Amino acid sequence: MIKNTNNVDVNSISIEVVFYDGEGKIIEIDSSNLEVLAAGLDRYVSFYETPEKYERYDVLIQVDKDAQNYYSSKLNDVSYECLLNKEDDEVIIRGKNNSSEKLEYVIFEIIHYDDKDNVINVKEAFEFDIRKNKSFEIDEYIDLYDDETYDPIAYSRYEIRLVEAYSLK
Repeated sequence: MIKNTNNVDVNSISIEVVFYDGEGKIIEIDSSNLEVLAAGLDRYVSFYETPEKYERYDVLIQVDKDAQNYYSSKLNDVSYECLLNKEDDEVIIRGKNNSSEKLEYVIFEIIHYDDKDNVINVKEAFEFDIRKNKSFEIDEYIDLYDDETYDPIAYSRYEIRLVEAYSLK
């Protein structure tokens, strides 16, 4: 998880994880980017090239201070509710852009926890190009499955958070 402790939005964030073996040699480098992180907000960051075995890792976070800020945060201008459709194992996020500007995108995090309240999965649900004062709906499967075996993965609870909502400046 990464948190913006500033009182302003931070743009163009690059996160890199360097994985090492027992001899200190690099075995994998994985990276992810966030276009913008709103003031005071935290986000989970996904990495997809994590090796199965590693001895240690370093996390490098870089912010391009010269990056243009093209986006204006509209987090406070989005209202939403979440409904569970048990029959189809999906969650329905119904929201509305209450701002006077078109939203380029909204992103929600769906965070799954195990019975000890550890995060076991985070996935994003998103919608693009939401006109001013218009509603939107996102349907997302809530169940988890192993990527290789497709066996179900048990979880005890989940939460849904709105983490991004931006219009162009």
